[in-house]
Amino acid sequence: MQSSPVLFSILLLSYGCAPVSSDREASTDTASVKADSISQQEIEVAKPEESTPSELSVDSVSGTMKQALIDLFQDPLDLRTYKINKRGSNSSSIIRRPYFRYIDTVGHYFHYFWFHSYRRDASITNSHEAVKVNTFIYGETIGRYEDVVEELISIKGRVKDPDLGKLNVVGLSRQDIHNQVGQAAIRDQDLYVYQYMTDILILHFENDQVDWFNFLRTNLELTSLEDLPDELMYYNERVP
Repeated sequence: MQSSPVLFSILLLSYGCAPVSSDREASTDTASVKADSISQQEIEVAKPEESTPSELSVDSVSGTMKQALIDLFQDPLDLRTYKINKRGSNSSSIIRRPYFRYIDTVGHYFHYFWFHSYRRDASITNSHEAVKVNTFIYGETIGRYEDVVEELISIKGRVKDPDLGKLNVVGLSRQDIHNQVGQAAIRDQDLYVYQYMTDILILHFENDQVDWFNFLRTNLELTSLEDLPDELMYYNERVP
């Protein structure tokens, strides 16, 4: 990998983890993946404990930029609204990656890909790779696509899309990113890595513009790029 500037780091506390489900794949329009749906009231989602941002992060950016970055980490995406707007996707259960946040309750790690609205957009090439989402679905069953009770674990994308909300960063220049959230404390020539407690935002630059992003809730505490798993340095998680 080539060398680039350093992404902004704020240390975050990790969650606990859960059992992994077996692999399977299905198409999930608004139809149900399984008949039973879990009501929101039945599930109590664990809240992160308070943690003090690292001294490096506090000293790296101005108060306004720091708050903008913290806001992004705390509320990156309205996942349910995003899924409804995308009008379905393909999906599969997945094995939990070692760096994924570990959630200590019954549930399934789940993967959404090839969202239908991207598939139908002729301007998007390789639509099956446009956006990929991993979640943790609470409970023993997987409910309806639009109603399932789940927590965002990671989302990566390489398209411009207002539905991505605060994560609609593809196409922004390096200076745009500096102006919005400051310069990353961990970076090289192509990658900016921002961290808040153990949540991570990776931005990859090509021709001085963001060409993909990856937001993850992890169990990692980074001090340098050497602490980042190699597969996270590439969009398709394949190391050359």
